[in-house]
Amino acid sequence: GTYDTEYKSMVEEYQNKFISECKRADDIQNNLEHKLNSVETEKLEKIKKEFSEVQIFQSDVSDPQAIQALYERVISDFPKLNILINNAGIMRTLNLQDSNMDLSDLTREIEINLQGPIRMCKKFLPHMKKQTAAAIVNVSSGLAFTPLPTSPVYCATKAGLHSFTLSLRAQLQRTNVKVFE
Repeated sequence: GTYDTEYKSMVEEYQNKFISECKRADDIQNNLEHKLNSVETEKLEKIKKEFSEVQIFQSDVSDPQAIQALYERVISDFPKLNILINNAGIMRTLNLQDSNMDLSDLTREIEINLQGPIRMCKKFLPHMKKQTAAAIVNVSSGLAFTPLPTSPVYCATKAGLHSFTLSLRAQLQRTNVKVFE
């Protein structure tokens, strides 16, 4: 009806304005990521205002150097840290039949959702093992077991994270570090 036509026109108008602001497909992705980071920053600041004792550390888990910097800062500020929660993640709708899809961007979810938690565990594990009791929590998804066809890479990363978590739990079973999913 008329509503559908008007809504579609508004969406198309917004999309056209947004796309015209970006010169390349990379700019679109970077702009979206910036907007998402801004949203997350706003949420974190709201939490910080409500709970003044909360410390906020933002980092890019897809960047090994950022993980190193985060580790150094967190351990310096909280030498008795004994819980690591890996919950960073992105989920995108991907059409694998799209011939215009950029191969380098295709695996972005793997970098964040799978490689990130693996690297975080590896980096923080020696510190965690020094604590009297410690825990690592990897946030997975039911989509690891029942994949959503429109988000194939996301589902694959969550299946991979589930498998990694099982292996990590087995390797740490005789330590003071408990592993949860």
